[in-house]
Amino acid sequence: MLGAAASALQRGVDGIHLFNHCMVISEPWKRELLGDLYRTVADLPTLARHPRRHAVTYPQVYAAGLASRAILPIPLTAPSIGVDFGRMEENITLRIPLGPAPRHGAVCLQLGFDDQTPPLTPEMFTVRVNGVVCAPATARPAPYDGDNRGNPQTYSHGTPHPAVRQALLYTVPLSAVQDDVNVVEFVPPQLPGALIWAEMLVAPGYTD
Repeated sequence: MLGAAASALQRGVDGIHLFNHCMVISEPWKRELLGDLYRTVADLPTLARHPRRHAVTYPQVYAAGLASRAILPIPLTAPSIGVDFGRMEENITLRIPLGPAPRHGAVCLQLGFDDQTPPLTPEMFTVRVNGVVCAPATARPAPYDGDNRGNPQTYSHGTPHPAVRQALLYTVPLSAVQDDVNVVEFVPPQLPGALIWAEMLVAPGYTD
């Protein structure tokens, strides 16, 4: 929610509406959390100070004339040259709207793969964000270093989608990050399997 709201506000929307956001508010701390969430997503400077996740996704509702195609999954080995005109031969390119670029803290790129993908290591990929090579990361930056769903003060955690069987992590230099769209590029090894998850974890005020 925070990542989507930050991206939308950065692009100039008038406001954020959390449709059908039915959080149970029977307990006081849940009511406080919901109110805090509403105040946070309404203000871009406040959002920019919070940890947030920006995932590659697709709209369930879209304006007339806009493409509805989902970007993922992307096979690691292209079926043949010319099948996917959005892909430059074997190169995989993703565009992730990040909202305001953080000036402090840490940014991590997380790539997730399906159960048909053989074991991978980060060193098997040369990953670039906006043309800058990103080094493999040993762990997600705090506060994404664990599953924090039980903490009422934490909106998100770093665990990828349940279908992801393995994930690769890369540290994105802050100097490479820009407002709004950030371009992720890499040439995968020619293996079976597919990229099914990709996101940038933004942790303002935190370090690796």
